[in-house]
Amino acid sequence: VADDECQNNAGVRDNGEENDKKPRQRGRGIIIGIQPHRNPVYNGLSIVFFDEESRVKLGRMLLKNAFSNQSAHDGSSSKKTTDTRYYSSLVGMEVNKARRGEGLSKIFVAIWLRICLETGAYPRAAVMNKPLIVYVLMGFNFVPQNGGSRVELIRLKNDENKVKEADEDGFNPQFGLYSPSAKSLRGLFSHRVLRTQNIAILDHPPSPASRKNATAIYLK
Repeated sequence: VADDECQNNAGVRDNGEENDKKPRQRGRGIIIGIQPHRNPVYNGLSIVFFDEESRVKLGRMLLKNAFSNQSAHDGSSSKKTTDTRYYSSLVGMEVNKARRGEGLSKIFVAIWLRICLETGAYPRAAVMNKPLIVYVLMGFNFVPQNGGSRVELIRLKNDENKVKEADEDGFNPQFGLYSPSAKSLRGLFSHRVLRTQNIAILDHPPSPASRKNATAIYLK
């Protein structure tokens, strides 16, 4: 199965005329594969994404699918009807390190939502404590059901807010997490998770300029 992004225009317009010298650029082609785990009911399955041209693995999404039967009364009679609902829950997502920063996580989520739409499944997320995934989901209007801890996700820059945590292993966080309520965040994440997602916990409030570009997310 292949999924292409929207193609760019054939050329740019110059003085009202189309520039035919620039060739048409082809959209990104993505091949999708399904990888069942040993016990899909408990362990879920993965959607794996590959670049169509190079066949290089771009990343994957871990999903758990389930269904439930809900009884409802028929409005025209006293009979009960059974409504079967299918759910697809996002558990985790990984993007190839070499391809990060290209917006692939948003493309992965968009493809997953398209699959849910065409199969009649209800998309949702498991209890989520992965800040970057939460950030992407909120861009698709996902909201937490039962609250959660409100934190600020901040992209670190080369200024006074840059965390000096690059070590001999090359850990150099690109994002910072700050809790305005001063709630400790370190207990929510292991050191491995922080390194994997290139995130650092900020113990002190960032500068006002950085907080203007912060995004409020909710973690559990």
